[in-house]
Amino acid sequence: MSLPYQKVLLVGATSGIGAALADKLVENGTFVIAAGRRKENLDQFVAKHGNTKAAAAVVDILRLESIPEFAASIIKEHPDLDCVFLNAGV
Repeated sequence: MSLPYQKVLLVGATSGIGAALADKLVENGTFVIAAGRRKENLDQFVAKHGNTKAAAAVVDILRLESIPEFAASIIKEHPDLDCVFLNAGV
């Protein structure tokens, strides 16, 4: 799997297809910001891949009022973000 993206925000990365996709992206050289509700799963993801290949952000996209603040913090920390992948199952 080859994608042109260097840094991807993957919302819904804590389990299932999202977790598998996050792993594959990292394996293929993409820096992944994994986002989701389960902090322990996000921490495990970063521990598995290291902070030079992965980062994590806790977010619950069902709390619509929190999305603008979440987006602003991601943009501030990762201004070179070049892809957002919305995978959250709601």
